[in-house]
Amino acid sequence: IQTKNILKRQIHITTPFYRTKHFVWALGIMAGIVVLGLTFFIALKTVKTRENLRRKTNERFAELELQALRSQMNPHFIFNALGSIQYFIQTANSESADNYLTKFALLMRKYLDASKEKFISLEDEAELIKLYVDIENLRLENSFDFKLNFAEDVILADVIIPSMLIQPFVENAIVHGLSALKDKRGLLTLEAYYTQNNALILLIDDNGIGRKHSKTNKLAMGKRHKSRGMLIAQDRINTLNVMGKTNIKIEIIDKVSNSNQALGTTVMITIKPKNHDTIQSRFN
Repeated sequence: IQTKNILKRQIHITTPFYRTKHFVWALGIMAGIVVLGLTFFIALKTVKTRENLRRKTNERFAELELQALRSQMNPHFIFNALGSIQYFIQTANSESADNYLTKFALLMRKYLDASKEKFISLEDEAELIKLYVDIENLRLENSFDFKLNFAEDVILADVIIPSMLIQPFVENAIVHGLSALKDKRGLLTLEAYYTQNNALILLIDDNGIGRKHSKTNKLAMGKRHKSRGMLIAQDRINTLNVMGKTNIKIEIIDKVSNSNQALGTTVMITIKPKNHDTIQSRFN
């Protein structure tokens, strides 16, 4: 019997990489990272969604609050203006009354236009202020002077401010400060200029009797009324600041002499530019 030579060879089959322990461990780690990543992404998206919803809700609430405040100012301003008309008609001749009513009609048209907008130009606001001051000065028998001092670099048509921002403070200066003067002529000044930091400064200055004496006079007359227009103006500014549409600060300064005698009041409205930009641009 002839035996064939048998060739023996050893063959080693390598385990596929996807069946190795290292691959299984790596796959598990990667799967864990993916799951954690997805979980984090979903959680982050959920948080952002909630924040956006909260922000939109707050903005909507602030917008509604602002609308309410604006609607409150309308009857307040018109009530005072109608009171002025009534006073003047009862104490003046028909020609003067006609002049007064003509100015009042123009003022109401400008006022209603301004009240529809959140922001108007300083030029429009100044025109409204001049009309209002003319009407009040007629009622007070031209007992005070009014001056406008605007710096050359303040381009009125380009400066955009919240509508009816200045008027309540001018009204307060006339009604509570200048109208009570007896021993001197009143002076009301509206100034506007820029600081080195591009902040716009608006100054409403009067040489009236001052807040302390005005409060004393009201208490003596049995009046405890607070200026609704001033409160509304401050609330509007606070609301606009919260909404991020403005960066406005109001400071009221009582002017006194060295002997502590009241010399009047100055209202300083500081409007800081947003994002280090110029104030000569629209807030909204």
